[in-house]
Amino acid sequence: MGGEGVPMKPERPGKRKSKMLEKLAEEATVDCWTDEEVFGGWACTLEDELPLPMKCHILGEEAMLVGVEVDDGGKAVLGRVVKARKKIRVPVQDIEPADAKTKGLEWLEAYRHWLR
Repeated sequence: MGGEGVPMKPERPGKRKSKMLEKLAEEATVDCWTDEEVFGGWACTLEDELPLPMKCHILGEEAMLVGVEVDDGGKAVLGRVVKARKKIRVPVQDIEPADAKTKGLEWLEAYRHWLR
């Protein structure tokens, strides 16, 4: 463990949680054969499971996640975010929910786990 002032590495999930996240990943990507289908499966699942619109933070600034989609190349999942009255698209894994107890966040955690 890190001492005072020593940054700690992000905690990796334990075996039980890791298995749960992997099960969610399987559910999100069931019947997906190509990369485009896999990322599309994730986008659909996150759009369905996250309580949108959802307050969030992007690089420490307040924003609102209003939707989830696949990028134009079909190789990434992006969050549609409204920040300071501007609409932007950001990698969904970079979105931090404003409330850690928000329903459905296990799906976002599963996506991040799957990306590793």
